[in-house]
Amino acid sequence: MLTLRIFMRAAFFCRGRKGRGGVAVYVKKNIISKEVRVSDLNSEGDIEVCAVRCDEMGVIVVCVYRPPSGNHKIFFFNLEKLLGRICNGDTTVFICGDFNINLLEKHNRQ
Repeated sequence: MLTLRIFMRAAFFCRGRKGRGGVAVYVKKNIISKEVRVSDLNSEGDIEVCAVRCDEMGVIVVCVYRPPSGNHKIFFFNLEKLLGRICNGDTTVFICGDFNINLLEKHNRQ
């Protein structure tokens, strides 16, 4: 069976120490995109993130994963740094992913 690859991996982060995990953003091949360098914000086990800029559309797409056992403080500190870096008023930012935070539990709201 012939399969056509219409999407390409535009940005990704793969775990090195813990293995079996990470994040990725795929973009349709006819859309011009550029990876946003955010690798310095990754902390295995706390926050895993990658991002893509599509200038023609005026958007940045961010994929975030926070493992359930991750440190909340590191996660929010690095997420805030990321948002400060990419939010400039001219670009729409879409954040997607899995935050693994139960807002109904008191210890997760600190």
